[in-house]
Amino acid sequence: AAQVGLYSAKRLKQASSVRITNKVPIPVQVDGEPEMFDKNGEINVTFGSQALMLAHSSQSASHAAAAEVIEWGISKGLIAADKRNDLMRHIASKAGSSKAA
Repeated sequence: AAQVGLYSAKRLKQASSVRITNKVPIPVQVDGEPEMFDKNGEINVTFGSQALMLAHSSQSASHAAAAEVIEWGISKGLIAADKRNDLMRHIASKAGSSKAA
């Protein structure tokens, strides 16, 4: 990050769509990689979807394995993205119910 002059980051607010324009070159970080954002540049960022996270529990290893299998199914074209979300929600609910037990 220091290679492009990025020594500190500025956190943006939450939004469904953002347009970033600049009049001078500025250093930025994209997916953890330092980049130089050119003069008179414009970036449009739009919300795509949410990522589901599993809660840590005593059964987290088995839930992580289930999530890994689901991701494998998507990569092989065996599971559709909407079904992935349903399955991940089900796994997350099971993780929550095992904590209450």
